[in-house]
Amino acid sequence: RVIESRGSHDHAGRCRSLLKGVFNFAIDRGWMRENQNPASRKTKAEGISHIKKSNPTISWDEVPELMESINAGTSCDGSILTQLALKFYLMSCCRVGALFRLEWDWFDESKDQWVIPPETSGLKSKRKNTSNDYAHIIPVTPEMNLLMNEIKKITGHQKYVFLSPQGEKYPQLNPETINTHLKRLGWKKRLTAHGWRDVLVTAGQEIGDFPKEIIFRQIGHTEHKQGTSGAYDNTQFIDKRRALMNWWTKELFNQGMVISVENN
Repeated sequence: RVIESRGSHDHAGRCRSLLKGVFNFAIDRGWMRENQNPASRKTKAEGISHIKKSNPTISWDEVPELMESINAGTSCDGSILTQLALKFYLMSCCRVGALFRLEWDWFDESKDQWVIPPETSGLKSKRKNTSNDYAHIIPVTPEMNLLMNEIKKITGHQKYVFLSPQGEKYPQLNPETINTHLKRLGWKKRLTAHGWRDVLVTAGQEIGDFPKEIIFRQIGHTEHKQGTSGAYDNTQFIDKRRALMNWWTKELFNQGMVISVENN
């Protein structure tokens, strides 16, 4: 009620949901009686102020400006690894949460691709399945290899690709590192890490002329694995996805991306 009184109805709803889980746990343990969960029902005010908003994103015409900001932003307190991580994210088409958990052993040099295990946190698969059919594959391009060589100079002797120098909350860089760095570069309210995925999906279709299904496969959507037919669909379309990745990373270079960064 205190939270609702200041108009934060969405925040109040999240707190109630958390408390509901706590009380259900207590009931399961026998610490509370059945049907005694005081947080089980939504309040009348819960969610009334919620307006669904999309993540800030940019058009393809604004990408050169973004690259210029990144290239000129070596003095904005971002470490070398942070700068390289941002560029790798822009290239990889992978969710930040999964990307920052990359381990060097996941790189299959013989096939020139990353294979992220399906149980990796951050993939957000709709079906929790640990079979190899749900592993996320990132075909590596020549441009990505150049970037990886720079990252190896920093963390190549370690387990994690994006090993955190501090390691306080995560052994890797915090997933919010990308958004924080974008804000420092002056892109607050203009672009978020998740909003970048919009750029790929849109430009990939309108400019690259790639099928939406191939793009969605590459960004980690698994709709093709849903339903009855999904149980039989083990297609990966790696060659087509590699063609997408080759086009995408070359275009980012054409728009002004460079690999080298300065030591801060």
